[in-house]
This record gives sequence, structure tokens and C-alpha cells, in this order.
Amino acid sequence: MLYLEGDINFVINRAPQSEWAYFAAEHGPSACGLAFRVKDAHKAYARALELNCGGRDPITLPNGEQRSFLLDGDRLEFRARCERAGFHRIGFGLCQGEVLPARTSGGGQ
Repeated sequence: MLYLEGDINFVINRAPQSEWAYFAAEHGPSACGLAFRVKDAHKAYARALELNCGGRDPITLPNGEQRSFLLDGDRLEFRARCERAGFHRIGFGLCQGEVLPARTSGGGQ
């Protein structure tokens, strides 16, 4: 199902007895997978590097540790919402994740 809200497109999987249906029954409505489409991917990437100064200016975490980039094992949490006059507010609630090590190719250990 495709649902449009202003400039935002939602693709909704409503297949019964699917993995996603079980997830929704357990956790309620949620955005399990997110993707962002931009007009110019190279410009968006350059802007992201600009905003974090390409990792040259580390941030200080609450425990005093300094970081420029995420590391394996880091846990992330964020909440997000979008609001615009004349449209429904969209919220993602609490999203959590952990940075996992990259997989090696070739099936080796």
C-alpha cells in the first residue's frame, strides 16, 4: 500500500501472517525500515561530512570519552517527529540499535 503525506511517501506492508505483521502485533505500529531519498546524493554526503568536519572535531560523550565516528558495539537511541501545518504529525517514537562489526565476504569466520 502506498500512502502519501505531502512530500513523504510511505510504503506499507500489510501482508497478513508476515514477519512484519507479527512485529506490529507485538510492538504496535512502527517504522521498521527507513530510507531517505535526496535530490543530490553527493551533495548530501558532502554536507554530512561538513557538519561533522569529516571527523576532525570529535564530540565529548557524557562519560568524558571523545569520538569522531561510531564504533562497533556502540548503542544508539533517537526519537524523531515531523510536523507541518496542514498535515498530520508523524512520530517514530524511540528507535534503538547497536553498531555491529562488518561481515567478512567469502563465508569465513
